[in-house]
Amino acid sequence: MILSNLSYDDSWYPAALRRALDYVRRQDFSTMEAGDHPIEGDLMYAKVFDMTSEDLSSCKAEFHDRYLDVQYWVNGEELLGCSGRTGDEKIIESHPERDLYFCTVPEKETMIHVHGGDFVVFFPSDIHRPGGAWQGKRQSYRKVVVKVSVLLLGGK
Repeated sequence: MILSNLSYDDSWYPAALRRALDYVRRQDFSTMEAGDHPIEGDLMYAKVFDMTSEDLSSCKAEFHDRYLDVQYWVNGEELLGCSGRTGDEKIIESHPERDLYFCTVPEKETMIHVHGGDFVVFFPSDIHRPGGAWQGKRQSYRKVVVKVSVLLLGGK
């Protein structure tokens, strides 16, 4: 997992991550429609979400096998649960066609608080639980998730 801000230097990141972040920098997400937006075909695309945070206890833990998530907050704030995958996760719902697997909430979970301008990169080795309300205060916000195929980083 990487936690950073779009204003920080990313010149040392792998080329595919730099391209994803450059895409985010060049867009005006305030006018972009929610939904899917192609970048590099199936290898990289963006999903724009208008969300409302909720109590973290009602948020599902998830992971992906074929894509990294580059999650960027256009505005607002969110509380996320994060942990590494051990391989022993109990999958409670799976959507392989969408590379989306929900699992039980890991016993060891780190909370992170993100704001507009921040981004987090979740790798297939990470579990994340998005959508939490910071300090229990629900709010609406816009979030962009750039899906980056592991093939662009030399994965299988």
